[in-house]
Amino acid sequence: GDNPVTVVVLSSESGVPEFMALLEALALLVAEERSLMAFVSEAAFRSERRSWKTVVRLDLASRICITPDVESRRDLVLSADMAILPDHSGRHRSIALDAMAAGIPLVASPDPAVGWLNPSTCKLIAQASVQGWADAIRELIRSEREAEMLGLSARDHIRAYHLSSTHLHSLIAHYRALVETQSPIAFEQA
Repeated sequence: GDNPVTVVVLSSESGVPEFMALLEALALLVAEERSLMAFVSEAAFRSERRSWKTVVRLDLASRICITPDVESRRDLVLSADMAILPDHSGRHRSIALDAMAAGIPLVASPDPAVGWLNPSTCKLIAQASVQGWADAIRELIRSEREAEMLGLSARDHIRAYHLSSTHLHSLIAHYRALVETQSPIAFEQA
């Protein structure tokens, strides 16, 4: 394609099979989408050199920008064309929810423990293989309409079920209940 495509990879584990397959898929996609640029959480490269060696072997170094503390770079995530969640360690879930709330399409590997990762909120890959990642990402790059519809569906889901204010009200109510029902904590005298 001629249009620049930016993806943000929200991975927090280096060397996991899902992330390694995603790197291979990005190499395939770069050959097709010459203007594809990936911003990848630096956590994905922190503990293991194999991930960076794979980037070099695949000649992706010029197409990957390692991004420190991606959780604090919401501006970058919210200006991307798509977000990718390859693993489920839980470290980047809030930024994934932020992206979805902004209508950014998300591509993810399935995680039965996370209800908001479903076909109406994100593009779930059939399997965490090179071809699975490449196919899912390619479909969203080639079909702006599908990407837009998926982003809007995700945004609607977040607004209906995952508002920050709902979470905060629940947390405040929980603390209030603790304070009202618990006797003060007794401290030993020294």
